[in-house]
Amino acid sequence: MSTRTRLGELKDLIEKLLESHDALSLAQPTNPVDTFYLGKITEWTNKIHGVSSGYASEFQEMYKHRTVKGRAIYGGYADVSVGEPTDLTSKSVQVKSTNQDKHSVVNSMISEAANQLTGERGELPRPGDRLVIDMSIVNANNLWPLSSRGIGLTIDDLERVGGAQLCSLIMKYTPHVVANSKASPPQPGAQGHGMSAGQLMSFTDMKDPTLISRFSGHSNVRSTQYIHTVSTMTGVTHVPALHLTVKIRYKEGYVLKHNNGSEYIIRLAVFNLHRQGNQLVSKLVKYT
Repeated sequence: MSTRTRLGELKDLIEKLLESHDALSLAQPTNPVDTFYLGKITEWTNKIHGVSSGYASEFQEMYKHRTVKGRAIYGGYADVSVGEPTDLTSKSVQVKSTNQDKHSVVNSMISEAANQLTGERGELPRPGDRLVIDMSIVNANNLWPLSSRGIGLTIDDLERVGGAQLCSLIMKYTPHVVANSKASPPQPGAQGHGMSAGQLMSFTDMKDPTLISRFSGHSNVRSTQYIHTVSTMTGVTHVPALHLTVKIRYKEGYVLKHNNGSEYIIRLAVFNLHRQGNQLVSKLVKYT
């Protein structure tokens, strides 16, 4: 069966589910047969959506860069690697998605993605790639990293709590251990979490802001890529500043407040985690 045929079957299935859901919802059934049928449609939809959401996020990342922006994309280094290896803006992205409401699930996925970016699971990002974790939360009740919809919660709270949580998740390192045989299975925690101290020290030391700048080929508002100035015997050159970017996508959005009291529906929060000396520092660099 060809890919096109499979896509056609999926499209036909979704259209039938949507048609049946709309017809039953409009009728507002009270009899047990239709109520049961509507409940099963909801159950099937939730399961299909849960299975497909991760793949959908990965596809959308590739679609954005290859189809819309015409950039080169590669596999084998991460879920998606964007740009040629020589590009100043090249990056390797690990894509995660959950439709659960538990913070612990998001924490685990971010921690595991960070470990994947170390190369311990067989995908080793290219030298010079900016490392990116792209986390989608498809559940209106999951406000990670915040615990409630408190009236006083602000963008500053998101930056403070989220940044601290990300630093903790990245720095709590458990190596990925692969079993050699069925007789020696992986031990608890063997799936790997976080980044080793050596990996963190490979990040560009950004403690001197005079040597760090936004990549000039991008808008200062949108770009999360940095370059740093390096002095050589032949003069001054610019090379990518190696750091970690974590994008949190809230597919259904939720309301936070600006410091001036105005409300804002947050759908995307972008954190940069970079090294300053021996410290890992987080900053909320973008939100929409």
